[in-house]
Amino acid sequence: MKKTLLSLSFALLPLAACNQSIDNLEKVDLLYGTLVGMDEEISGTSHMQEITYPELSSFIAEERSFVLVVHSKLSFCSCYADWHDDVLAPYIKSHSLLVYWIDYAEFDGQDDLGLKLISNHETLGIFDEGKLAYQKDNSDQDSDWVTSRSAFAEWMDARINYPKMLHLDKELLDYQLSSGSEFTLLYTLSGCPDCTYLETHALKEWFLDNPDASPLYVVDTAQKGIRLYENEDGELIAGSDEDDASEDEKKAYEQWIAFKADYGLSASSIEQPGYGEGFVPTIFHYDTTGGIDAAGVFYNDAIDEESWTLQDTYWTNDRLSQDYMTYLLDSGIEELMDDVTFQAPESPLNGAAAIREYKHALLSPYHDLYAKTLLDYCLSNSGGPSN
Repeated sequence: MKKTLLSLSFALLPLAACNQSIDNLEKVDLLYGTLVGMDEEISGTSHMQEITYPELSSFIAEERSFVLVVHSKLSFCSCYADWHDDVLAPYIKSHSLLVYWIDYAEFDGQDDLGLKLISNHETLGIFDEGKLAYQKDNSDQDSDWVTSRSAFAEWMDARINYPKMLHLDKELLDYQLSSGSEFTLLYTLSGCPDCTYLETHALKEWFLDNPDASPLYVVDTAQKGIRLYENEDGELIAGSDEDDASEDEKKAYEQWIAFKADYGLSASSIEQPGYGEGFVPTIFHYDTTGGIDAAGVFYNDAIDEESWTLQDTYWTNDRLSQDYMTYLLDSGIEELMDDVTFQAPESPLNGAAAIREYKHALLSPYHDLYAKTLLDYCLSNSGGPSN
């Protein structure tokens, strides 16, 4: 697939410490970017997503790679607006970067993670798999890094590779579905262990091996209009079908059920590309009419934890005969997981996390192959659906 949502330039970028030669820098691969909010007016903290220290800690624990700006809400240099509006935000916008910012006060009593924190100036840090790789601050107001868009871009471009997985909100998703363009989309959920595993293993590996591929669009379903219902007070409410659920929680639950049906995630038969009641992570390729012509639902298999036998899976030989699975047959895959047997763990697994980790290890030889084959078909410049 070669068409994109917007006219975006995707290129490769570099990495390093202040006194290193650019030629010796090792670039950080930023997995995620975003198209959300890129048309907003540049001002304040626009084109960045605010996070708290607990959220930052979870990024570190999950070994994410990302860009962080530390900025004080209460005490900041008058030069901040010029740096943000004229240098930082235009760079973010031009490369669809997902940049997080955190209030300086969030670090009170907390680990500074190696960041050089200045109360009235900003620090920009680049994290590589949960570890601080590079940082720079804007305390020298006359430096080219602060005043020159090209100098800032050169510094950043030496330290990062641009993201190829770009977040959409529901509005952008609906726009894309009506645009008449082909595109490939990952439905995911922030904090979902199965989603995180797929994204940080098979998907990350595939993009490292295919740096010139078209982008994969990403919809985190934990957003307004999908899993979250906006009530009359403007509050975003998560869904529940429990007997004691509030009316807003019931509306959120019904909204999510309707979304899964309307967008193809749920399905009543294998003739449809969705799976059961609808699960994430799911990858769909949409054709020019908005129809789904290639699909995969990953790491939602049911495995009996006593016999370690496969009870249910998306990846059956019966499903292989459907049109939306043609990409597997075209790649020479003629048998899926019907007859797969798993080896029981050598010792008891303690806790849900250990069980989940073991299941991922059992399933990854199959699911990673299917996911990479799907991306080969949809995103590789050497093949896939016609455009």
